[in-house]
Amino acid sequence: MTVFLIITGVCFLLASLKPILFICQQDSNVGWKILLVFIILFIFSYLLFLYFLYGNASHTLVEKSLSLILFLGGLFVLMVIKLGQKSIKKIQNASYQEKYNSLHDSLTGLANRQHFLNVINKKINQGKPFSVFALDINHFKKINDMLGHLSADQMLIKIASVIKKQFLANVLLLGSVVINSY
Repeated sequence: MTVFLIITGVCFLLASLKPILFICQQDSNVGWKILLVFIILFIFSYLLFLYFLYGNASHTLVEKSLSLILFLGGLFVLMVIKLGQKSIKKIQNASYQEKYNSLHDSLTGLANRQHFLNVINKKINQGKPFSVFALDINHFKKINDMLGHLSADQMLIKIASVIKKQFLANVLLLGSVVINSY
């Protein structure tokens, strides 16, 4: 039983290597790299203790207790690393979503003016050719006033959806509503 506990503890530590390597690539905090070194040292220590146990036919209470502690330690390390990895992924997803939200219109999902101008300036600086297509919804203010904001918003959403379906994926669409009163 003691040998099984140690082997399982080593498996837990080995299973924590992939997530800790992912964390080390994502986060430059030196603490994660130190933890990686400790995990590697733990693996060697577990294997050394396993070698010691393998030579003995009978195991003392201390050896059995230490085997249980090492098993639980390996499980603990794996759980902490998995939780850390999950937290980092959540933070990355939230960061990506915030960046996307800051560059896109919340109603239509089209690129906002800031994102549009950034992409245009980048293309100009790179000397890449591009085209600009402008679409104006005639009398949108009248539609907005007559049918109300909700109906006008639904109309904008539908128009944006149709436009998105008609253009290629690499085309940047600017969503901007300018209400002129004339």
